[in-house]
Amino acid sequence: MAAKCAVTPRIGRRSFRVVSHRCGRALVVLCRWTVAPLASWAFFMVAVLPTTGIVGFSIVATSDKHAYLPAAGLLMGLASLLVWLQAAMRSRWGWSGIAVLGAGLAAVVALEVRGTRDYYTRWRDTETLDRHMLALAPRSPDAHSAYATELIRQGRSGEALEHFNTALALDPANGQVHNNLGVLLAQQGRLDEAIPHFAFAVQQRPTFAVWRRNLERAQADQARRSGSPR
Repeated sequence: MAAKCAVTPRIGRRSFRVVSHRCGRALVVLCRWTVAPLASWAFFMVAVLPTTGIVGFSIVATSDKHAYLPAAGLLMGLASLLVWLQAAMRSRWGWSGIAVLGAGLAAVVALEVRGTRDYYTRWRDTETLDRHMLALAPRSPDAHSAYATELIRQGRSGEALEHFNTALALDPANGQVHNNLGVLLAQQGRLDEAIPHFAFAVQQRPTFAVWRRNLERAQADQARRSGSPR
């Protein structure tokens, strides 16, 4: 079965340019004191390019919107800021300033820990996460397709078919949805219905080996059923 499609929001080129421009203007001011913000911003912007879809490397990179590696650039800037704050507060208020800074950091860490624990409840299993993403983006074809793929894994074919049909109604040209729907239909033995979906997916991405293999396998199974050569 084809790999599960990622469920992620899309980032527009215009909004990306606006954010980059504003960050750049802010950095011009910050760099009057240190080059750390520039290094932090440069690392983040370069590392995040694959996840924006603006620069493509592979289907995995462009589908995975997590920013674990780019976040290292933000941590560089945060570390520089903390060093500057520590020096400024100590020179002005002495050790009491350091204590206030430490208390503030502890409060931020506590809030982050609580938020992370709450967020992980939505990640306890794939179905819970998919249902959460559907609640956030009910008109996302990728969200419906991802949930349907998980339902197939659980053997809930009827529900999966409903979500695939919803996804196609939202985006009829989505090759990933056509492929995954074809997988479901092929598993049910409905090859006459599955093959057009596989063919449409291959037409969308002729060089994608997984989708082409699904089409060829379905065509071979159909040929064996009819007793004629492929």
